[in-house]
This record gives sequence, structure tokens and C-alpha cells, in this order.
Amino acid sequence: MRQQLRKAYQEPGADIAKRALESLAQELEREHLGAANSLREGLPETLTVHRLGMPGVLRQTLANTNAMESINSQFRTHAQNVKLGRMGNKSYGGSRRPVASSKTP
Repeated sequence: MRQQLRKAYQEPGADIAKRALESLAQELEREHLGAANSLREGLPETLTVHRLGMPGVLRQTLANTNAMESINSQFRTHAQNVKLGRMGNKSYGGSRRPVASSKTP
């Protein structure tokens, strides 16, 4: 169920995501009626960022129920690519300066 939910929210279009979520709600209805009702109740709001056409990372950030944690997670991901610039054992220019890595996430 969790994978189906995640896959539905990763769909690029709101209509496709809505159909996938409605299908999931039908499956949930058999054993977890309350979860199915909850999913249907919040469906329009949860697809708002899809309908606005937000790009991937921004959509993930805004769709997350904990926006601050989502932003922190994105920061951690990108901060891992920042390295201290050094020349051998000596610091470059007498101080350590962050230098962006050439790696992209």
C-alpha cells in the first residue's frame, strides 16, 4: 500500500495521480474503511501542487506534510556535495573555504 501511495503522488499529472489514489482507496475499503475514507476526504487538497504544475523538487517539498523537514532534507542532500577546498596538507589561502563539488545529485 505504501508503495502504491508513493507511486501515485509521484505521477506527473493530477488526473493520473487522482485515478491511482482512487484505485488505492477502493483497495483499502475492503479492510480499512477509515483509511479509505480519509484518503478520499483529503484527495483534492493533496493534489493541489500537481494541478499547479510545480517542478519535481519544489512539488515534493510543498506536498510534504512537514515542509520544514522536507526543506532540511533537501539541504542535507545538497550540503553533502560541498567540500572544503585544500591544497595538500595546507589550507588554501590560510583559511578553509567551502567549494562546491562538481558532483550533481
